[in-house]
Amino acid sequence: MAILPAGGYYGFAVTTVMVPITVEEIMPAARHYPIVFPSGCPSYPVAVLGTPGGLNRHVGRDGRWRRDAYVPGWLQRYPFVPMQAADGRWELGIDTASHRVVVGPVPGTTSMPLFDASGMLSATARTAWQGCLQYLDALERTRRWIESLVHDCQLVERCAHARTHDGRMERRSHPHQVIDINAYRDLPHSSVLAWHRHGWTLPTSLQLASQHNWEGLRRAA
Repeated sequence: MAILPAGGYYGFAVTTVMVPITVEEIMPAARHYPIVFPSGCPSYPVAVLGTPGGLNRHVGRDGRWRRDAYVPGWLQRYPFVPMQAADGRWELGIDTASHRVVVGPVPGTTSMPLFDASGMLSATARTAWQGCLQYLDALERTRRWIESLVHDCQLVERCAHARTHDGRMERRSHPHQVIDINAYRDLPHSSVLAWHRHGWTLPTSLQLASQHNWEGLRRAA
């Protein structure tokens, strides 16, 4: 089994309208996408890439990502994904349905094997595994931030709608949660200092600022 180079192709994500991101990604992602939290018990933020039932508005007809826009790390790592085994250990998973995953050499390409001659992970696969481990570490830091948001009652339910040309109200987002700016402003000083110490004030402010990207998404849709 081998993998073909990515080549900047993201056509596989053309129907992906929401993708998880970590707290470290909020700074680059907030420039381009609305950032929200899944309803219920959120454990990570998501970047909104399109409207429900629609297409990813950042992937062109040629499968290329919109120029100068940040590509979420989850998509950059694809088709590699971290998977948790039954015993709780994390393992390197791969989506074998990806066009990049091939069996044996492909003429005219620079396919990279996933296993060496002894059956161990190749350098390519080990690099992918290190990227997944870094993602899991970032996800743990993200989880602690969201736990504080929930603890301090900072999240409120939202669902974006827009009026169509014939006067109907159309849902433009899945139900989600956002940070309550009023609750954030009312944080006691002790909590503000703790948030600042943990580095949570910046991603919080950027998540709030990212809500201005809804209008651009609506225009694209």
